Amino acid sequence: MPGESANPDRINLNCSQFTAAQTNYRSVEKVFGSAVWVMAASPRLRG
Repeated sequence: MPGESANPDRINLNCSQFTAAQTNYRSVEKVFGSAVWVMAASPRLRG
């Protein structure tokens, strides 16, 4: 197919963008999860 030689570059770009988005989501999830955990634990810690 015409333009097929450009496909691997496009796939690699999409792949790295997807990996970066996944990493960002993971760190956001971690921060959000620990914030929820702290909020849930705070009343118990205060007694």
